[in-house]
Amino acid sequence: MINEEGAKTEHIEFATRRSTDLRFETYMGLPVMPAQELRADLAELVDDIEASNDHLLNTKRQLGSKVDDFVRDWYSQWMIDGPNIEGFAAFKSLLEAFRKEISEVPDGVRLTSNQEAFNEAATFTLDAALVPDRFVASSTGQSTISNRPKFDRPVFIVAAPRSGSTLLFETLAVNRELWSIGDESHKHFERIASLRPSGKNPSNRLSADLANADVKDTLLDSFVEDLRNCDGKLFKDMTALSKPSEIRFLEKTPKNALRIPFLLEVFPDARFIFLFRDPKQNMSSLLESWKSQKFVTYPTLPGWSAPQKWSHLLTPGWQELAGAPLAEVVAHQWLTTNQTIMNDLKDLPKERWCAIDYDSLLANTPQELQRLSHFSQVIFGPRLHKMASEPLRPSKYTHTAPNPGKWKMNEQELASVIPKTEELMAQLKLLIE
Repeated sequence: MINEEGAKTEHIEFATRRSTDLRFETYMGLPVMPAQELRADLAELVDDIEASNDHLLNTKRQLGSKVDDFVRDWYSQWMIDGPNIEGFAAFKSLLEAFRKEISEVPDGVRLTSNQEAFNEAATFTLDAALVPDRFVASSTGQSTISNRPKFDRPVFIVAAPRSGSTLLFETLAVNRELWSIGDESHKHFERIASLRPSGKNPSNRLSADLANADVKDTLLDSFVEDLRNCDGKLFKDMTALSKPSEIRFLEKTPKNALRIPFLLEVFPDARFIFLFRDPKQNMSSLLESWKSQKFVTYPTLPGWSAPQKWSHLLTPGWQELAGAPLAEVVAHQWLTTNQTIMNDLKDLPKERWCAIDYDSLLANTPQELQRLSHFSQVIFGPRLHKMASEPLRPSKYTHTAPNPGKWKMNEQELASVIPKTEELMAQLKLLIE
């Protein structure tokens, strides 16, 4: 034990009642390793590579050059930002690129001293090169790494309820590039008081002016809380280094079909996939779901006294449906939702939205999934290839087994409203011709 003068050691006898002032290490190091230290550690590993033949000798020289280039870039970034939070993204990018390079080094490239693979040994140095948890704000002492990624060109599936949007969402969500919240976003929106139906705004329609700064922050933080990758791993559970700084977000909630102006205010570069379904099939499914009362969204809706509690999205003008037959209610939902989507998307550049017919999704699955991947600017990878090569499985919200002619069991009940949908359906079909 070094005493206060720092010149002598002191032997301390064990005594249960004796209190001794011990000094411990508290400094854990810089969040960004200095370039000189990084060079020394990596160069030592390269020098230790076993070069028993010309091929290994050449590999050793190439790695030496890669290390020189990497450290030179690291030093340049250090001179710009030092070990400060402002340079975190740049340092992380350099580190990820170099990790990728050394991951391609064969396992046969080993160290002379302990026969450990070079790329495994180098990982320990690289793990210590950037330690995000050490970035702290001087005023609070808290970590300054943001826990919210950038939502880059998020993709929203907008559709009337019971039109197949869950099936499409579950299919696209297997793509490794896409992140989601894993389900619909009812709670994320309606935990915010100003976004819930009220006397001032009695439906699920949301305008752009409702997206003030506080609402945006609350909504985005709420999304991040449940954000997960295609394998179900939560963003919040990842280490700071493994969290992506940008994500491609996929979302589907039928109510969001009425919120496009609001969504564009929160996500200015959002893209939209407009899914529509034959009205006879769609309205029949809506009818069945209303009768089942398994899709109730507003059980105590003021002014609604029908035997069935309100189900699915709350469309503008719902008050006028009080006392109307259920067929009129579901027809109103189909008509209002699809017309609203079409009106809201028409002024957007064509590259920002596309339309798809549910029947075409089922009949031409490979082509349609490839088209939607291209539109969404994500790779049509092996997982989607596999999905496209097999019949699409029923979604988790499937009420009864799919059957194209199933709607006919409600044909008589829907007979009076089917003609009201024909003109709009003809317009919808023109969107994909």
